[in-house]
Amino acid sequence: MYLKKSYKLKRSLLKSLFLFISNVKNFLNKHTNIYIYKKKNNVTFNPELILQGVNDRKSAFLELAIHKELSNGWKGLIQIGAGGPEKADFLEKFVIKYNLDSYFIDGDKKTLHLKSQRINNRVKNNSKYINKWISAESEKRTVYKFASQNENLSGFTSLSKHDFLKNAQSNNKEKLLNETVKTIGIIDITREYCNNNISLLALDCEGLDFEILKKLITHKIFPQIIVVEILNFNDHQIEYVRKELTDNKYIIYPDISDMIAVKLF
Repeated sequence: MYLKKSYKLKRSLLKSLFLFISNVKNFLNKHTNIYIYKKKNNVTFNPELILQGVNDRKSAFLELAIHKELSNGWKGLIQIGAGGPEKADFLEKFVIKYNLDSYFIDGDKKTLHLKSQRINNRVKNNSKYINKWISAESEKRTVYKFASQNENLSGFTSLSKHDFLKNAQSNNKEKLLNETVKTIGIIDITREYCNNNISLLALDCEGLDFEILKKLITHKIFPQIIVVEILNFNDHQIEYVRKELTDNKYIIYPDISDMIAVKLF
């Protein structure tokens, strides 16, 4: 008898929940321009916001965060490590779709120029392309790269010897080069270009991502949206960043390659 009543109660609650969700969906469809429906992979999204042809949750999460920040007043995008091939650039499609004013920063002049050509052929805005090497502190460091700088190999250029040599294992027939450069500290960059008031900060620094992000956290610089590659983070580093960001009112999208964090307040 008890099990029967428990089953009926559970069924009643589920029915009420589905009814509530249905009513919310119908209200949004009728009274707003947000149309909600499901795709085959069971992803619910707003087709007016999501990129045409995009059906992955990570892109949807980031795009909705960008749209929210645009409605609040766009304060600029800083992308550190902006060079490299188009297929490896997760942000470029959003920059083009929303014509985002941005600061694209990379030490590799050639790949930075190619990026400017790709974007300027699609949209016209006030974006700046800045040829500088960035690290946590302003200092002299060694850049590691391949002698051949074709589109595929240029993306491996790094200020981190450990990171470069790890990636170089799959290209062991290529000649390696290194040179000494002067880097600019991340705090100087965020202060100079956005006065530390940043809508979106993206880091893809081939091995320096953690030390740069940690420097920002230590100085309590918290952009509204953070996109950082975490492929080279260890478990301790991931846990440190996750805790610091959630403690500072961020919601984090879980992903194995990029951490996307959006400030709630």
